[in-house]
Amino acid sequence: MAPLALHPGLADWLRASCHYQPLAASTVLHLARRIQRWQQWPGGPGAAPTAVAKSGSRARDHLVRHNLRLIVHTWGRMAVPGAPSADAFQEAAIQLQRAAERFDPCRGITFATYATPWLRAAFLAHHTATVRGLKLQLELAQLEDAQLEDAQLEDAHQPSPEVWWEPALGSGLGSGLGACAVRELLALLTPQERH
Repeated sequence: MAPLALHPGLADWLRASCHYQPLAASTVLHLARRIQRWQQWPGGPGAAPTAVAKSGSRARDHLVRHNLRLIVHTWGRMAVPGAPSADAFQEAAIQLQRAAERFDPCRGITFATYATPWLRAAFLAHHTATVRGLKLQLELAQLEDAQLEDAQLEDAHQPSPEVWWEPALGSGLGSGLGACAVRELLALLTPQERH
């Protein structure tokens, strides 16, 4: 099986994530308590003193940095078609950060177990949004083709050949990708992604 061709930015991101080793359970517990102190400050995290906020945000960043491999692991276990995108991994990193802010070590589960559903949701949401965007562009291109054909048929019945319909750049159907550009983009996808 050939390795996936990754975007250079994503390859750099993956290499950087490998520099951080998983943390010991006692370290995760200590970091989680610092984050909780910051997040549960009376009046909210924004009302916390500067020292508490700084300590909590550093603890959160440390916990997230050392769990970046979890993002790659979660993506690898999911059945998301195609190669990963840098945007999908960034969305997952944001969700990992949110999971770190809401993690409660007193519940008796590990941080990885708690964060995995957050990461799965991020990947699924990104995949769904991408598919919807492609479908929308395809539908717009098909509609534009149909209107162009209608205009050409009307022009064929008109006595003056100099009348030509062309959508304005600012109009709803004329803006965005044209039918040819969408077909070219679809040709880059795998058959499963096109479906």
